[in-house]
Amino acid sequence: MELMCSSYLECGKQTFAMEKYCFRNCLQWRTKGSGILRVELIRMNAELLRLLSPVRQVREQGRECEGLPVLLSLLHGEHLKLMWSVVWVLVQLCEEPDTSAEIRTWGGVQQLLHILDR
Repeated sequence: MELMCSSYLECGKQTFAMEKYCFRNCLQWRTKGSGILRVELIRMNAELLRLLSPVRQVREQGRECEGLPVLLSLLHGEHLKLMWSVVWVLVQLCEEPDTSAEIRTWGGVQQLLHILDR
């Protein structure tokens, strides 16, 4: 998966539409599947978002697609690999001041503190 993402990121600005499609699909895939397969699918998509999140356009698309509530909702689970990827995406999203404020508005700080208190 990392090789695919690396090749994908090398395409640059020409892939803006494809990045948007990818981000939307990552959010939509969250609702498909069941049980262990569903968790693994969500984890892989979160990992893909983690690899794509350094790209500013992808971070912007995260806001456009209303991805923050989806990402923050994934912090309630017990799957450490999934939570690690989600937190890393949130860290990348915090680079944008507007997104950082939105994360606070959605209660992201409280959720992260709750994770640390477990």
